Amino acid sequence: MEQFDTQQKRFKYLREEILNMTQTQLAEKLGVKQQTVADIESGRKQKLDTDILYKLTTDYNIFTDWLLFGVGEVEKTIDVKYFETNPNVIQIPFYSSKIAAGFGIEAPDYPEKDVIYFDKRWLKNVVGVKPDNVTIVQAEGDSMDSGMNKIGDIHNGDLLMVDNSQIEPVNNCVYVARLGGSGKLVVKKVSIDWDGKIKFVSNNPDYPEFVPPKDTEIIGKVVWNGSKDNI
Repeated sequence: MEQFDTQQKRFKYLREEILNMTQTQLAEKLGVKQQTVADIESGRKQKLDTDILYKLTTDYNIFTDWLLFGVGEVEKTIDVKYFETNPNVIQIPFYSSKIAAGFGIEAPDYPEKDVIYFDKRWLKNVVGVKPDNVTIVQAEGDSMDSGMNKIGDIHNGDLLMVDNSQIEPVNNCVYVARLGGSGKLVVKKVSIDWDGKIKFVSNNPDYPEFVPPKDTEIIGKVVWNGSKDNI
C-alpha cells in the first residue's frame, strides 16, 4: 500500500479510500465542523484532537500510529480466533436497536444482534454479574444526561450492559424497560415512594418523572456503562 509522508495526506486517504466519505459526512460522524476536516487535510490544523482519534479508533478500528506517524497498517488487525478459543473470554450479545434515554423508541420485532467480547473474570469480579445473564444495548437521547458530567449520567451513544436476571425494581437503580401499551424501550432510574408507587426518573431536569403504565416490563438492570467518560 502506498505510504504517505504527511499526516494530512494520510487523513485524506483515510476519508476518501477507506471510509468512503465526503468531508461533510466525516465531520458529522466525528462531531466536528466540516471546516475542521478541511483544515486537517490542508495542513492548517496540525494536531488531531483526542476526541477525533478516539472516534476513529473505536468506531472505525483505525490504527492511530499509522495516521499520526505513518507506521504499520491503516486498520488494526483483530485476532478473532484468539477470542473464540480463549476460555476466559465470552461473547456477550449486542443488540443494535437503540434504547431511548428520552421519551421512548419503538421496539423492533427482530432486533439485529452482534457480539462484543468480554473477560469472564472481569464480569464476575468487577461488575458482579453472571455472563449468561447480560446483554449490551446502546442508549440514544439525552434524558439521562444531567449535562454536568455526574456519576450515573448516560450520554447519547453510550453502550450499556444490562443484567436481564435483575428485573425486580430497586430504588435509585437504573433499568431498561418496555413501556406498557406503546411497547417503547426506555432507560430510566426507578424511584419508589413510601407507599410502593414506582416512578421513572431522568437525570436531565427537562424530562419530567412519570408513573409507568401497569403492564410495563422491566427488561433488566443497567450494571455497567461503557461511556468513554468512564475510561
